[in-house]
Amino acid sequence: MRAAAGFVSAACLALAALLTAAIAAVVAWTVLSRFVFGRTPSWTEELPRILMIWGVFLGLVWTTGRGVNLEAGLLELWARGPRLRAACRVMAEILVAAFCIVLAMTAAEMAEITWTSTTPALEVTAAIFYLPVAIGGLLAALLQIPRMLDAVLALRR
Repeated sequence: MRAAAGFVSAACLALAALLTAAIAAVVAWTVLSRFVFGRTPSWTEELPRILMIWGVFLGLVWTTGRGVNLEAGLLELWARGPRLRAACRVMAEILVAAFCIVLAMTAAEMAEITWTSTTPALEVTAAIFYLPVAIGGLLAALLQIPRMLDAVLALRR
């Protein structure tokens, strides 16, 4: 299970990196088009926004899988004792999973509502803005399972 979680996390990071590079390429093309050709294609404003949303929510999967989405080092400062820290970690991991599930469900509903609408420039389904939230939320929730198990095992020690 951990190997699969690691693979999914790494794949999402790689995809997010590729999407970030694609955003840079589209923005460079936009600047080149505007100043060299005097005309900007209509899709150059919409496409980077779509790519950014997909990249952010694929990045969510990676940060959740690594457990760095809530790490600020504050728990060790105020939670005295290993048992209290372990209990707080269990609660935090469960809350992150619950949030990711609610996020995925809400975004899936929005994707369903907007499925028949299209975007103005690219004329693709408007659900393209909500699908990455649903997919990222679901994958992040699934990657919380090994983290929750680790937290519970740490509490039992």
